[in-house]
Amino acid sequence: MTDSTATDFAPTRRSGFMAFLVAIGDALAMASDVGRRVHRVDTLNDMTDDELAARGLKRDEIVQHVFRDLYYI
Repeated sequence: MTDSTATDFAPTRRSGFMAFLVAIGDALAMASDVGRRVHRVDTLNDMTDDELAARGLKRDEIVQHVFRDLYYI
């Protein structure tokens, strides 16, 4: 014989809610990371070609450089 109570479902509901909160946290972290990368692209774009060359970059390589760990181009 098995007993079933209303509290048997609480962990599932809590787990679902926690998964929802984790998903929101992950989305916010991703948005923050993308924002930092976009700021980095803007910063590099504001540099002169000579300043970029000193860093070993060309203007058309900036986006690939900043996002290089996310995209394998």
